[in-house]
Formats: sequence, structure tokens, C-alpha cells
Amino acid sequence: MDVDDSALTTPGPDDFVEQIISNNVIHDCLFSYVTPLELFRLARTCRIAYGVVRFYVKRTFNVNRLLSRFFQDPVAFRSLQARTGMIFAGSIALQFFDRSFYPGSDLDVYLMREAMVEVTAWLVDVGYEFEPFPEQPPILQDAMKALMQNQAHEVMAGPGALAEHPLAP
Repeated sequence: MDVDDSALTTPGPDDFVEQIISNNVIHDCLFSYVTPLELFRLARTCRIAYGVVRFYVKRTFNVNRLLSRFFQDPVAFRSLQARTGMIFAGSIALQFFDRSFYPGSDLDVYLMREAMVEVTAWLVDVGYEFEPFPEQPPILQDAMKALMQNQAHEVMAGPGALAEHPLAP
């Protein structure tokens, strides 16, 4: 009976290195301590590091996965963003760039007044319900009408809250 000699060889150092390079768990552990700038610098050191970092970034900085906490179809939400110029900000954006997770966090969106009807209709269509603040009319259409008549900073976040935001008029 002939035995294949290659089956009897022990893995060499190259095999060990290959296992480390291709192990996503190791990447996640190591790269969680690395800033985006350091990832960029690491990627510039050699082709292997470039490939590892590129794959990690593609897997980790995934907007669709982030938005899937709020929407069954995050691509549809991103399409709505593109059409309306709407952006999201606040703790959810920080979580994305910081690679962290805050349980119970919400999604803060900012949009132009002209997009309010389309965005509101879309949110209602995907199952969100209007919950008025104490100073708002209890019916969605009435609240939207009142918002359309108010100043932009009052539309988004209450008196003065958006005045410091760079998107404020």
C-alpha cells in the first residue's frame, strides 16, 4: 500500500501564517483596537496587508447592516436618502465609525423641508407610527402642516437645538 508523502508532512510556518492572515476572528480582535487612520497606514505596507484590511473594512463598515436595525430593506432607505438628500447623524453615525453598538439607540435623520412629505410617507409605509411630542398636534397631517409653517430649526429638533448644526440655514 502506497502512502502519499505529502499527507504525512506537518504544516510549516507558511501554513500557520496563511491561517492567521485568513482568520476573520483574529482580524476583528486586532483591528478593533486600531483607528481608521492606522488601518489605512497598515494597508499601505504590503499587498497582503492591503487585502486583509480591505476585506475587514468591507465587512466591518457596512451601512446596510447598520441600517437593518431600523429597516427590513436598508437599500430602499438608502435610495430614499439619495433621492431626498436626507442624512443620518448622531449616535448611530458615531457607532458606525467607532465600530461600536449602543443598545436602544435611535436613528436621527436630517432632511430638507421639501422632502418631509416623501420621507414621512415612506416611514409610515414601512411600519413606523407618529408619536407626537407634547407640543405637537396629535394627528400626523396636522403636525406636518404645522412644521411646514415653522422655522427650519424648529422643524427638526425643537427651538434652538439645530441652530448650532452646520446644516442649519
